[in-house]
Amino acid sequence: MNKLHEEIRYHPALSQVTRQFLHLLATSQFAPLADRPDISRALLLAAPTAWFAEERNRRTWRYFLEHYSDLAHLPKIEITLGEIRLDSLL
Repeated sequence: MNKLHEEIRYHPALSQVTRQFLHLLATSQFAPLADRPDISRALLLAAPTAWFAEERNRRTWRYFLEHYSDLAHLPKIEITLGEIRLDSLL
C-alpha cells in the first residue's frame, strides 16, 4: 500500500510517530557551539489533507500532539512538531 494512504498504526502511544519522536529525543544531544546555537530539530508529519481528515489518523495525531508537545518544548530539547499538507504544495 502507498505510504501516502497508510494509517498511523497501533495504539497512539505506540505509533510510529511516537516512536520516531522518542528516538529523536533519545539520540539528540543539545550541544551548541560557542558562537551559535545548536541545530534545530523537528518531527514533521507530511501527508495529503485527505489523510488528516480520516478520523483514526486525526485522533492519533492529536493524541501525539497533546501528550508530547510539552516534552518537545523542554529547555535544551526544543523539537518542533508540525504537519505538512502535501496537496497544498502542488
